[in-house]
Amino acid sequence: MPFTSWDFLLYFLPLTVVAFHLIPSRFQFSRKLLLVAASMVFYAWFSLKCAALLVFSMGFNYLLAEWIGRKSESRGHWPVAIAGICANLLLLFHFKYSNMFKESLGSLFGVSFEIAPIVLPLAISFYTFTQIGYLMDVAKKPSLRCGFVDYCLFVVFFPHLIAGPVVRHSEIVPQYANRELKPDWACLATGTAIFLVGLYKKTLLADPAAVHADWIFNHVAKGDGLTWFSAWVGAIAYGLQIYFDFSGYSDMAIGLATMFAIRFPINFNSPYKALSISDFWKRWHMSLTRFFRDYIYIPLGGNRGGYWIQARNILLVFLISGLWHGAGWTFVIWGALHGFYLATHLTWKSMIQSLRWKPGGQVWTAFAWCLTTAAVMFAWVFFRAHDVASALRMSRAMLGFDGIGIPERWAKMATNIPILVEFLNGVPMPNPPVGWLWVCLHLAVLSVIVVALPNSRQLFSNLRECSDLTEIQLPETNRLGFRHGLAGGILLTGFLYSRFTAVPSPFIYFNF
Repeated sequence: MPFTSWDFLLYFLPLTVVAFHLIPSRFQFSRKLLLVAASMVFYAWFSLKCAALLVFSMGFNYLLAEWIGRKSESRGHWPVAIAGICANLLLLFHFKYSNMFKESLGSLFGVSFEIAPIVLPLAISFYTFTQIGYLMDVAKKPSLRCGFVDYCLFVVFFPHLIAGPVVRHSEIVPQYANRELKPDWACLATGTAIFLVGLYKKTLLADPAAVHADWIFNHVAKGDGLTWFSAWVGAIAYGLQIYFDFSGYSDMAIGLATMFAIRFPINFNSPYKALSISDFWKRWHMSLTRFFRDYIYIPLGGNRGGYWIQARNILLVFLISGLWHGAGWTFVIWGALHGFYLATHLTWKSMIQSLRWKPGGQVWTAFAWCLTTAAVMFAWVFFRAHDVASALRMSRAMLGFDGIGIPERWAKMATNIPILVEFLNGVPMPNPPVGWLWVCLHLAVLSVIVVALPNSRQLFSNLRECSDLTEIQLPETNRLGFRHGLAGGILLTGFLYSRFTAVPSPFIYFNF
């Protein structure tokens, strides 16, 4: 039941909110049971078999965490905790990666393995990582254990269940374990506003950008001709699509949780404004970055042990991150690229520190932003491409190995600038349905929205820095005025129009 579907918007969400508020606030346990039941219905809407697997996973991990917590007094709990984590990873490997490795081994050794059709359970990566984090936290601090209903609500709460943010027990469960869930009209209004911002990002910004990206990447997959210009347009279109798609989903998740007076961690903080690749990963998918930092990077040794150890840890973490995102070598290469980027950035930082050089100024800022953005867009090609061959063909074109080709009509206009003639050559290119000019204008407008306009955090928070990332502040009073309502109404009209005239696409991160 996607957040953009009519079933969710017209039936599930209103019924859940109304039923929640009809239960008196003093019946806290009943409100929790309602949210757990509603979340299971939300998940089972996709697949009953996957829902059964989710129930089994929750029961296994809860009982295991209880046993670990009781055994911790004798300090013999870590082998069991590690075994439980491995069991979760094996389950994830079976459903998500077994066929990938069978195909790879078969290609490598010339052996034919039987490839059984395996349906990937929706959100298995997210809820597996959520529960692994809980096991590790309980192993470190047994007092973090909670009741079974609280645990179920922590894992399956429908706003974050499918595609995050990746929440932690210590920041979510205390919000409803020790107090009554008592959202007021201000929470409902603010949550609705945040939800609508995410909804508009998905339907009015991400889906139209997907039309351009899909057209180019589908041409690449078919082996059609590709030029430097069309390759970069396709990469930028997909970069904008995935930004608005996933940040929109994260906003919707935060808005839905706010409706029930629960704060979620912020997942995005204008990552395309980053001036370095390190800064980018502090802004993009922040909850997942934090998970990898706390549960993989630091246990591996983090930045202790010198440059080569730190570079190795960074590369390992991003190889795992790439594999987590998808069962394909394109994702592994995407992760390796970002690991290489970060290792290079680490070398750069070490060099300028030894030289005592502090680069700055507007020219340097513009250069740093262009370089970071170009590197991110280049890596997105491997994230989106159908296969490695298509990604390599497109990346080759982006690097200019096949010449700097632009549309013939644009090349004729460039003849008035002699210096450009030496570098740009007109190439007969298939035109997208709306024409290259309108594609570029559309992407330029989306880029301005990303870079120049305030993000959701700036719109709905007090801008103070919080170490726990809970930037969305639940308001004491409803401060949304007439202008907010007017803007929301106009955008809602656009959303309704787009939903009636086009079939909505699924969220990109539903695949992971």
